[in-house]
Amino acid sequence: MPHTTVALAVWLAIDLALIAGLSLGLVALSQQAQGPARSLAVATAAPLALSASQSNKPAGQAPAPLASSEPARLALALIPVAAEARATATDHRPTLIAVNPTPTAASASRFVAPAATATAAPVAEALAMAVPTATESPTADAPTETEPPTLTPVPTDTAIPETATATPTAAPTETLAPTPADTETPLPTELPTATPTRTPPPANLATWTPSLPGAPGWYGAGACALQEQTGPTGGNPLIWPADSHSLSGYIYSGWHPGIDITAYYGDPIYAIDSGVVVYSGWNDTGYGSFIIIDHGDGVWSAYAHLSQTAVGCLAPVLQGQLIGLAGATGNAAGTHLHFEIYQAGVGQINPWPRLP
Repeated sequence: MPHTTVALAVWLAIDLALIAGLSLGLVALSQQAQGPARSLAVATAAPLALSASQSNKPAGQAPAPLASSEPARLALALIPVAAEARATATDHRPTLIAVNPTPTAASASRFVAPAATATAAPVAEALAMAVPTATESPTADAPTETEPPTLTPVPTDTAIPETATATPTAAPTETLAPTPADTETPLPTELPTATPTRTPPPANLATWTPSLPGAPGWYGAGACALQEQTGPTGGNPLIWPADSHSLSGYIYSGWHPGIDITAYYGDPIYAIDSGVVVYSGWNDTGYGSFIIIDHGDGVWSAYAHLSQTAVGCLAPVLQGQLIGLAGATGNAAGTHLHFEIYQAGVGQINPWPRLP
């Protein structure tokens, strides 16, 4: 603890002496011709620097005043003494948390120990020799700023070669004719005129009452109200009901009383012989859109799964006349014509042997 107090006192004395010396030097330089002002600055700063050296004198003895001619000698002698004192106190420098940056002479005197009195006395004497006189005011040459050199771009005579770009020639493209897409034939808004497969025989007109036999499934909303009328009758060799003469589905059997003739959606369907329509409309037993013709000679023909009908109830038709369009209504797995023949006294027979 004594070493720490001594080091603190030495550092405070050195700092105060340096501050006082620098203050006296600045006052001497700026106040060359003002003697009274210079004397006032010296009188103010000197007691602060020498207060430490006077602290060991007996009580009641006043310190000697500092003459106006002493600052230069005191400041000149201060520099080597301060350097030696700093070197001596380096090993005893304490670690302080906070120190008053501007201590006064009164606060500094509280930390000055009797052991530091011998160091403070030479510091006060050297202060008078360290301050230069008013006439000696050397000025240091101020360093001049050097402007950075300006870089001048060096022109180059090398010309940038132009690259020749070849214009690409468009290769001739072969224009392909558009191929028609395989689309389903739309349903015509107007039914085409019937084109018979052969020239129809002369019509046999008679006054008679058509009828609807009681074959399985031959009933429903499309059944006509039958009455006596004058109309054509059949009895001619039969023709195919479609342009196709091949089968595309089931043949005649006990559970399938007809044949499935190949037909595409919208293909024309013809009457196989002359007669009168006795059923035209929807059938709920699986035939879908359904037409039945009474030929007046004990033979009836039926056309099922139509997409559209072209004749109504009790309409007279001639052999080969257009009566509807092929479709897949009712219980049908695909577009085709389901065709049946009913013979009086026998019932539903196989149509295949009756067609040419």
